[in-house]
Amino acid sequence: MEQVTRLVAVPFIVLGAVIAFLAAVGIMMRNLIKVPPSRVAIISGRKRRLADKTLVGFRLVHGGSTLRVPGLERVDYLDLNVIPVSLETKKAYTREGVAVTVQAIANVKIGSDDVSLGNASERFLGMGIDGLKQVILQTLEAHLRAICGTLTVEEINSDRQAFASA
Repeated sequence: MEQVTRLVAVPFIVLGAVIAFLAAVGIMMRNLIKVPPSRVAIISGRKRRLADKTLVGFRLVHGGSTLRVPGLERVDYLDLNVIPVSLETKKAYTREGVAVTVQAIANVKIGSDDVSLGNASERFLGMGIDGLKQVILQTLEAHLRAICGTLTVEEINSDRQAFASA
């Protein structure tokens, strides 16, 4: 009689183990974060020590995968694609005091090294692409005005390569 009870209990134990295994795999797959090379995942919520002994509250995953701890960690993404920005600066004054209008196009990209990604996540995470473009536009316009202030009209017109590199 005991042997028959054991034989009946074995399939239930195996079935329970299979269900527990599938549940564990399902939970793991739900919390597996896959990140393409054109994005970075910023996982925040737990403290982490960097190589230089600095303590931060986030970790970066760039082009790979990781597991997040549900309930403790939050995942946000930052795009690393090139952002084209066209700008026009009116009444930028040259070194001689002449007002010029300058049109430019810039291709801006967030660097993929850990320092650049950390800085970008602190400054731009949660900001939409339009907000990011606005910050880039204001920064580039200010630099463009400053560059124009160091050059003459002739230098701007004759040596465009030097103007572009500046």
